Amino acid sequence: MTPTEPASLRVLQVVNTLAVSDGGPALHSLDVNAALNARSDTSAHLAWVTGRPDESHLADGVPAGVSTSLGRSGLRELWRQVRGADAVIVHGFYLPWVPWVALACRAHGVPFVVMPHGVFTRYQRQRSRVRKAAFDALGGRATRRAAASFVVATVGEQEELAEAYPGIVSTAVGVGTAMPSAPATGERHEPIRLVTLSRIAPKKRIDVAIDAVALLRDRGVDARLTIAGTGQDELLDGLRAQVRRLRLEDRVVFAGEVRGGAKTAHLVRGDVLVAPSEDENFGISIAEGLAHGLPVVATRFVGAALPADRVAGRVIDEVSAASLADAVEALRAVADFPQLRERARGVAVERYGWASVAGRWRDALARATEERDGELSPAAGGGGRA
Repeated sequence: MTPTEPASLRVLQVVNTLAVSDGGPALHSLDVNAALNARSDTSAHLAWVTGRPDESHLADGVPAGVSTSLGRSGLRELWRQVRGADAVIVHGFYLPWVPWVALACRAHGVPFVVMPHGVFTRYQRQRSRVRKAAFDALGGRATRRAAASFVVATVGEQEELAEAYPGIVSTAVGVGTAMPSAPATGERHEPIRLVTLSRIAPKKRIDVAIDAVALLRDRGVDARLTIAGTGQDELLDGLRAQVRRLRLEDRVVFAGEVRGGAKTAHLVRGDVLVAPSEDENFGISIAEGLAHGLPVVATRFVGAALPADRVAGRVIDEVSAASLADAVEALRAVADFPQLRERARGVAVERYGWASVAGRWRDALARATEERDGELSPAAGGGGRA
């Protein structure tokens, strides 16, 4: 190794599950793993704790560039894996194995960073408060104090984390997405094609997107909505009943789970990606939509959409069908839709390319190891713990 060549960093990631039903955290941990392994100065291995391979993102085999096992890791195996790492990334927080991993890191002198995946936002802090207080008393508080830093997706999430725990050390690295070789181009379709791409969960407010299609119809605007994603049967049944009640069977399609080429096909056939979520620490579907050439409409709670506002989409203040429909109409009226698609792609390349995101991850991990080795002054670390 030459004097100017950075030392190779061995990283262990630990995530609760790789189940498709887990949504963003599972998929994101895989993407981070591949992005870190694409660097010449880092090697990363991903351990997962619960779930079954046949219900996970590994059902068709380990994705290219990813280092993981087809079997889950027990506590004893995690202890051994921590010992062989230079740094550990903990994906999630309020999970029973997290204090154990923190203890293993402390025992082996290995620094760890936590990516909380939005659990400390104002919205999430109001949920399951008794259970979270019990977790804090049984090891969560000690885990927060022991973490070298918290790594979050957006500056907004970073601010809400600091609001909850003043002085905590954190950094915002963003979330990346792959850039397709053949994104959507050309004019929009008529009827305009809307797409939602997410886990089907109450906070995603897919019901608002359906109501917006009905409202657009009543305004004389013809729109089609593809709902891509899976979730609880009860919630899906309710959404299907809503479609029937509003007589939108010819305008709304439930595509189910889409991955790989199927996901790309849905996106490149679309015109606008919509995300009316009432809470979203990032919103990876927004980055994916932009990368595929789709302008976006999202609420202000979706951090990934903020750079696209008035450039390649609209950010709305309210979680309402009227606001969503208004924004769709505004994009539909854009005279040069091909240019709007190009701007969407430009935002994605600048903000959400994996090479840039992986570089920010590498910097955060390097700082953690340098602090362990005493190479940073106390002032450089900044902040405190709560």
